Amino acid sequence: MNINTLQPLFIDLNPPQNLTSGDQLELPVTVRNYSPQARDICLDLQPGGDMNLETPRKQNGTLEANSSRDFTYRITAGKTFQKSLFRATALAGSLGDAIEKSSRIHPDGHQLSKDSGDLMVGNSTFEVVIPANAIPGGNRAELRIHPNFTSLLLESAHSILKLPHGCAEQTISAGYANLTVLLFARSTGKSTPELEDASRKHIRTAQLAISAMQSRDGGIPYWTSGTPDLALSAYALSFLLDSSPIVPVAREQIERIIAWLEQSQSPSGLWTTEIGKADTNNRHAILLTSHILRALGEAATAGFKIDADTLHSGLHHLSQQLDTTNEPYLLANLLLAVLASGKSELGVGILARLNAAAQSDRGAKFWDTRTNTPFYGWGVAGRFETTSLVVRALSAWNRLHPDQAATELKAGLIFLLRNRDQSGGWGTTHATALTMQAIAVASPVLGDMKSRGRQLEIRAAGRLVQTLRLPSDPKTMEPLLVDLSASLNPGKNSISVSGTTAALVYLSESYWLPWAEAPPSTHPELQFKVSFDRLDPAVGEPVRCSVRAERVGFKGYGMLIAEIGLPPGTQPDTTTLEQLLEGSARSIDHYEIHPDKLIFYFWPKAGGIEFDFLLTPRFRMRAKSTPSALYDYYNPEAISQLAPTLWTVR
Repeated sequence: MNINTLQPLFIDLNPPQNLTSGDQLELPVTVRNYSPQARDICLDLQPGGDMNLETPRKQNGTLEANSSRDFTYRITAGKTFQKSLFRATALAGSLGDAIEKSSRIHPDGHQLSKDSGDLMVGNSTFEVVIPANAIPGGNRAELRIHPNFTSLLLESAHSILKLPHGCAEQTISAGYANLTVLLFARSTGKSTPELEDASRKHIRTAQLAISAMQSRDGGIPYWTSGTPDLALSAYALSFLLDSSPIVPVAREQIERIIAWLEQSQSPSGLWTTEIGKADTNNRHAILLTSHILRALGEAATAGFKIDADTLHSGLHHLSQQLDTTNEPYLLANLLLAVLASGKSELGVGILARLNAAAQSDRGAKFWDTRTNTPFYGWGVAGRFETTSLVVRALSAWNRLHPDQAATELKAGLIFLLRNRDQSGGWGTTHATALTMQAIAVASPVLGDMKSRGRQLEIRAAGRLVQTLRLPSDPKTMEPLLVDLSASLNPGKNSISVSGTTAALVYLSESYWLPWAEAPPSTHPELQFKVSFDRLDPAVGEPVRCSVRAERVGFKGYGMLIAEIGLPPGTQPDTTTLEQLLEGSARSIDHYEIHPDKLIFYFWPKAGGIEFDFLLTPRFRMRAKSTPSALYDYYNPEAISQLAPTLWTVR
């Protein structure tokens, strides 16, 4: 029996997913004739939105039997910044095929964004400032209103899956985020079969990734070919302990991580890395030790055998540091350890020091780290990690001693809720997972939102834009979205949300400035250069891209990510990319290919790194690449950018 799996007439259409206003390209549309006879073809291409077609929509030609042919359309991207749909239709007598693909046009400039959040009680007001020189048509503002905390946490879990990821930390954080959503939804009676299935799937994926990456000694490296990392191994241990009641884990796997952590402890009682050795004050080792001791304490509580000397020597060393170290990250871990041991009376002094270390921010409070966290977090990301850990510790204390820490707990929780970004995360995957855990355990301090069936009024400059009724179903997960872009004008724009109910409200805004008036950001500690051996190649001619990246100075020492902007319709050469991962010349740990950029992960080395790869343009064009950027993964505000390059492909 013969089975024909090909339709006789087939269209292949692959427009670039992102275009810059003014880009000109000759887009090929391939028609394939799989029938045993020649066919007269009529091809019709309809570009939607603001795509200007400079050749006839309809083109005719003859395709021989079992052959293909490219039909070329000249297109210019316009100035209406939106998603545009290409629809191609081919007819050949009784045969036909149709396909739709989309592209998005963005302004030729630098995009600047801002996110604002609030726990609204009665009324919230946001101010959006659009500069007079912003590129017309590029201003955006969207209001997101979550009906409950489960909805918020679910969106945050999805945000991790959309971020660049591939290393063990990111995979564990994605699993932890889904575990947090599932447990919180169950505890509040909002779980659904769909949520259960999706969460368990992501949890199992993370567990399998840990198993696949675990070294022979038992530790967990960031990448399969790397050396085990102490902080990451303790993080994996906590995740496996917490997730095993949902998706069972082999006990032997957990025991191997515990054994490796115990064996890695130094005679002093600390756990120390190369970074810790370079820190004359041993601050990094102190934070790392507190993180590992908390994970081992959780394992002991779960019934795993932990060497008593391991815990005693570690805690003894940390207790000696309390008089000279005032790190909130350390204090929070110690408070959690003390409460888990059942000796809450020892936490009174720690609680007082945490309260004294709090910093105020518009009625909320946050806690900063004074050195890099065990996950290399510093700056804003380090602040989120530390504040999340403190909120968890205060929440644990508040459950045993109601009202003693309620004020600081609520203020810390509000700070975290206010500072979500437009994707629903908190800068990095690790900070996002920690913050989600903090929100889940601390949210009861805010009480039941009881928003069902209530109305909210959205106003811009005092004018009513929309009236929203919050969903009556308490299990509703989808946030309510309000597009306010059409209400924005140059200058100050006041956006208000009012009603008789509490709500979680977030506003994401952005605008574009010409590159000449908003040059790329340059961070003094991140040096970055991207060059091409030619910007005017012929179609199909390989182009060599050379990259140099360096972190200058001690601060951070975490993973760096380089995003190399590509012109539309460019095909990277995977052979040269794979060579970067191999042998003694290995330059990077991981790469990802995206439609308009390449993303490279690597750990900084003294003197920086240099690497190159090949790419090939697929069609003729005069178009700009997307911008390139080098940034600290564990503190994305540390970034150096490069403006787009103009390509002329012959």
